[in-house]
Amino acid sequence: MSSARVRDILAPVSDDRIGSELDGRYRIQDKLGAGAMGVVYRGERIGLGRNVAIKFLHEHMATDDGFLTRFAVEAQATGRLQHPNCAAVIDFGVVEREPYVVMDLVAGQPLRDLLDDERLSAGRALGIMRQILAGLAHAHEQGITHRDIKPDNIMVESGVAFGDQVCILDFGLAKVRESATGLTVGMVVGTPNYMAPEQTLAQPVDERTDVYAAGIVLFEMLTGEKPFRADTTPEILRMQRETPPPRLASFAGEGVFSDELEYVVARALAKAPAQRFHSATAFAQALDEVPEMAARAATPTPLPVALEPTAPRQTPIPGQSHVSVSAPTALVDAAASDASRLHPRQPTSNQAAHAPGNRGAIPGKRWMLIGGGGLLALIVLALAITSASDAPATDDGTASLVDPSEIEIEAPSGTEQLEEKLEEKLAEARALTATERTTEARALLEKLRGEHREVAEVHYLLGQVYFETLWVKDGLAAFEDAIELNPAYSRDPAFIDSVVYGLANDRYHKAVAHFLTRRVGAAARPAVAEMAENYHRREVRTRASRLLRRLPK
Repeated sequence: MSSARVRDILAPVSDDRIGSELDGRYRIQDKLGAGAMGVVYRGERIGLGRNVAIKFLHEHMATDDGFLTRFAVEAQATGRLQHPNCAAVIDFGVVEREPYVVMDLVAGQPLRDLLDDERLSAGRALGIMRQILAGLAHAHEQGITHRDIKPDNIMVESGVAFGDQVCILDFGLAKVRESATGLTVGMVVGTPNYMAPEQTLAQPVDERTDVYAAGIVLFEMLTGEKPFRADTTPEILRMQRETPPPRLASFAGEGVFSDELEYVVARALAKAPAQRFHSATAFAQALDEVPEMAARAATPTPLPVALEPTAPRQTPIPGQSHVSVSAPTALVDAAASDASRLHPRQPTSNQAAHAPGNRGAIPGKRWMLIGGGGLLALIVLALAITSASDAPATDDGTASLVDPSEIEIEAPSGTEQLEEKLEEKLAEARALTATERTTEARALLEKLRGEHREVAEVHYLLGQVYFETLWVKDGLAAFEDAIELNPAYSRDPAFIDSVVYGLANDRYHKAVAHFLTRRVGAAARPAVAEMAENYHRREVRTRASRLLRRLPK
């Protein structure tokens, strides 16, 4: 149906809705726009004055019971999204056979408008993409695939002080990976210019479908052009399936972009899902290694991190032999470091296997910035921080850093000898975490928590997984339980590192600060001081500085 026809159908209904109340809870103020599935209005929560966006399903769709079912499933699915880079669903319902969903009203402009107005620098494009991938990583953790990532569905709020803040809109085309849905298999859904090959064939999709679309968005941000252009939709769909993606240099010129970035984009746009990055997180990690990302960072260049542990870096991509970009040496070498990330340290002879020190580190540490909106995924390579009260003082009275392996941490009383089966399960959980299979690790640890609530390490490992998957509130609760069972965890470097990074969470930073003040105290000072000095967002540095003044010395 043409856009003109849609406007003709919707115009009288839209006029009637403006100024009316919805379900006694919302007042509709004005129309914001229309999309493939519905019309969006600006609204207000009656009694609270909260601005919201209200989306109604198109009237001609609402008569179809299949679409109504799909709408309800999608609304419930997107209600699980709680991330600053994802538009939050507040409410949904059906009034007189008119389904609606209420979302946060997101400020800014569509990325499409930004791309139409100006050519983005490589650094800015990568910063925006990191936040897009952050939102997608969170959605994928909830079992949600967006299926229609494109510049029109990405809002960017620009600010001189804090930089770009990105939010993904319209998870209304989401496919939930649950057997109870199965609503969109066999139906082509999406936007042709950003469709993955499997979408054009109406095949099942997963997070790698979003990786492909994000790769096209990144290509467009970097070059100002879409990789596949044609006069007809069928030809664009054919190119998505069969035509190898061009190099960035074919649009921008040789030498403008690094070989590392060429490789990352080419891999994201691989025709076969198995040849792409297996997740948004892996895509983001790869971007962290390119020179363009290091150049935009205010902090020193991060240590290399493997893109993903199982995929060979120089495996040719089928149908892309003309893309003469081999995996750069830095990315190949990075694979060797993957096993060390988030890997448990072997306990010393005077430490039980479940003592806090077993998740140790090597000197130095790495921050993987996941979202400018306020959350970050933790990839802890190392840390050498201990309690300021225990560390030797320097001339200026501050605590000096010591090797974490030298910290004496007692084993929790009453659990020195864990059952062999539990030991095996804990080892399995650590291995899953080390290979970024966090969903499986979380499920295993949550099961163990129900069976072994008396074991501190179960709560500790679960808290680490929660923080790594950006579930800060749940992470704090798990760490609280760990400390109750074994107060020594409050001095564990990896534990402190995880909690301190939670200060970047815009929703729970106050709870994080309270936890650090009440439960950790002076031991948190070095990590908080580092965040106050080096974190890339000014408001987070301010939070850390304020907390530093409250922490005991």
